[in-house]
Amino acid sequence: MICLTLILINMKKLFYFLSLFFTLAFVSCQNEETFENKTPNTSALENDIATIKQLGFDVSTLVDKGDYYLVEGDIGLVKKNLKQHLEEFKGYAKTDSKLKQGYLSGRLVSLDNVKNMTIRIDASVPTSGTGSDWRTAALTAIDAWNNITGSCVKFIYTTSTTADITVKRAYSSQGEYAKVSDFPLNQKPSKEIIVNSMFDNNFSYKANTIIHEMGHAVGLLHTHYTPAEQGGVLIPGTPTIDDTSIMSYNRNRALLPGFNSNDLIAIRYLYPAPVGKVYFKDINITNSGTTTTVQAVLYTSVATEVTMQVGLHISSNENAEATFYSGGTSIVVNKNNISNPDNATKIFYYQAGSHNVSFTLTGKNMNTQAAASIIGAKASGGTISIEYPSSLEIGLL
Repeated sequence: MICLTLILINMKKLFYFLSLFFTLAFVSCQNEETFENKTPNTSALENDIATIKQLGFDVSTLVDKGDYYLVEGDIGLVKKNLKQHLEEFKGYAKTDSKLKQGYLSGRLVSLDNVKNMTIRIDASVPTSGTGSDWRTAALTAIDAWNNITGSCVKFIYTTSTTADITVKRAYSSQGEYAKVSDFPLNQKPSKEIIVNSMFDNNFSYKANTIIHEMGHAVGLLHTHYTPAEQGGVLIPGTPTIDDTSIMSYNRNRALLPGFNSNDLIAIRYLYPAPVGKVYFKDINITNSGTTTTVQAVLYTSVATEVTMQVGLHISSNENAEATFYSGGTSIVVNKNNISNPDNATKIFYYQAGSHNVSFTLTGKNMNTQAAASIIGAKASGGTISIEYPSSLEIGLL
């Protein structure tokens, strides 16, 4: 009886020990994000593979990760976004040949978004000890991108949780060194770059890896494939395959971080630095009864095609009218034509220099609001930066 009691007590201790062990093991695993393989749905997988092939990716190493597919070793494609990726890809291919050029295949960040991309480093990347150099590597990668001359690409480091891109550290036993969470969507960059805590290579390897993933985040594809194999068209001045590119798996990433000359050609071609700027200055506002007039100077540093738009907010019983005037041409918006956007938008042509313009609101009351805004600018030599102030405003907008 004594022996039986001891055995029962020991069994209870053993059960408690095992329960505690598995509980701690589970909690330990939950503390670090993983990106392991998932069991695929065969029918859905076949349909998705067909879509991914249309997008131009190599599916020979495709892995189902649950909510997304991992292709080409480090590119995540979120399943629920595949249809939209395909629609955007087809749309770009039809409307803008530049967007299907070179290292990418119809998936770019807009020029407005690419010059102000915020990026943060998640708490999953240690601030000290093992793995903390991933944090320094990320900052080095940000500097490398921002130091490219002749391009409008700009990454802005922030600690805000609303950043465009977040760098995370997670665990995977499947061999991927790092990955992006998805390709650009809605003309915005990938939301996440995830590095694998299983690996701990030298610092240069880590910095080059994040530079590489940031390239994917803005739409660049691998250069150890030909552009044709990825649904793209060769960027002028670059080779069909480039094994020394930062975007190639075959590059020696243990070398000092950075881009080769073909990388710079591609980035400058896809995301060129603006050749000029346009904005309003010398703004003067006068009021007389129910009329407000804004006199201003529109300045452009180069010959520019400027698209202006007039907005007017009035109640149904108002007879207010807003007029933008420049060089003998005007945009007039009132209650009779306010419902037609074509009436509110017009293209003006300016030579380099200062140009007098005016914006007038007549028949206003205390709640009437109006604005004349620069919404687009083009020059023969490249893009134009629309700078602040880019609007003439009347009322509380």
